Amino acid sequence: MASPIDPTAIQRLESPAYPVNPLISALFSVPPLPAPTSGCGACNKQSDNLIRCAGCKVMFYCCRAHMAHHWPAHKAECSGLDKHEFIGPIVEGYSAAFVGNFNNLLGPAPFAWGPEVDLIQTEETMSYLGDISHINTVVSVKIQLDRVMGLLRMGLTQDPGMRDIPPALLLRLGRWQECYALLKWYAAPTADSPYLWIDEEYVVCRTEDADIFEPVNVFLYDPYSYAPGVHHTFAHHVVLALLKICLLLELQKMDSTAVVLRKRLPQELVDLVLGYVGDNPAISTDPRAMQYNTRVKLVNELNIQILTVYKHVDQLNAHFWGALLNPDIHLRARPSSCRSGSVEEARVVLLRTHREWVLTPGAMDYVMGIRGRET
Repeated sequence: MASPIDPTAIQRLESPAYPVNPLISALFSVPPLPAPTSGCGACNKQSDNLIRCAGCKVMFYCCRAHMAHHWPAHKAECSGLDKHEFIGPIVEGYSAAFVGNFNNLLGPAPFAWGPEVDLIQTEETMSYLGDISHINTVVSVKIQLDRVMGLLRMGLTQDPGMRDIPPALLLRLGRWQECYALLKWYAAPTADSPYLWIDEEYVVCRTEDADIFEPVNVFLYDPYSYAPGVHHTFAHHVVLALLKICLLLELQKMDSTAVVLRKRLPQELVDLVLGYVGDNPAISTDPRAMQYNTRVKLVNELNIQILTVYKHVDQLNAHFWGALLNPDIHLRARPSSCRSGSVEEARVVLLRTHREWVLTPGAMDYVMGIRGRET
C-alpha cells in the first residue's frame, strides 16, 4: 500500500492565478438535466433493439414513430454536431470494451490519432464534447469520458482542469468504485506506490481493489503544494466528499429497507434480500453492507470521513460550501482565471461538479446539516 505523503514535508508553492479553459466550462455549462437515459429518447423504454439516431449516434429510440415525434426537440442538438467532421470515425468505432472495463480506460488508447495530433485537434475534441454533452444519454456521457481519458492518457493536454472531468463523469454514470480508484490513483502516486506512470502516453492503474470505505488520510494534503507524482486537484476533494455521501445515503436506504423487512423475515433472509436492494454494485457486492453490525460500523465511519473531507475542503477554499448551497450567482459566473482558495476557484469547481450534487438527492441536505451544526 502506498505511504501517505507527510503534509509537513510538502513545499507550499506560491499561488499564482491560472487560466480557466472555457472549453472545459462549456462541457458543464448545460441546463439542469436529469440523470442520463439509456433507453428510448422519447419514452425511455429499455430494449436490446433500440434504433440509433443516424446523425448524432448517441440518441436511441424504440421505434421510428418515436424518433419522428422526438425529432423537433432533438434537431438542434443533433445538427450542432455536423461541424465536427473528424470526430465521426471515432464515434462510429466506439468500443464496447470501454463500457465496463476501467483498465481499458487507463490502458492503451484504442483511437490514437498519431503524432500529427496538435493543440487545434485537442481543442476541436473539447468543442465536440461540449456540444455532445447537451444530449443527455448514457452513451453520450461514456463518449465524453472516453475522449477526455484519451487526451490525458496520450499526454495531449497539460491543463490540470482536464483531470477534474473523469471523476465527475464516472460519478454521473454510477461507477462509484472506478471513480474512487481514479481519485486514489491521482492522490497517491508516491515513490513506493503501485500507481505508476509508464511513459508519456500510457498509464497503468492498479487500484481496482481500492477499498471505497477506507479512511481518507491519503487525500488530506494541499493539492497546490509540491509533491512529486501527485496529480489530484481541489475538485477531486469535492468529488470525494460527494462520493462518500453517496455511500452513506445508500447504506441508510438499506437500513430503512431492513427495518421494514425485519417485521416479516428473519435476519438471515433480510441480509440476503438486501443484496438486491442496493442500487450500486459498489454497495450491493460488498458483504459488509449486507450485515447489520458491519453496516452500522460503516455508517459511523463514513460520517467521520465525510466530516473530515468537509473540513479539509473548507480549509482549501472557504467559499466552496457556501457557493454549493446558494449556487445561482456562482453558476452564472465564468471566471477567466482563478487562484487557489479564491471565490473564482470555488465557482469553477462548482460548475464542474454541481450537476452531480443535484443528481444525488439528500447530498446537499447533508452538507447543510453539517454547516448547521457548525454555527
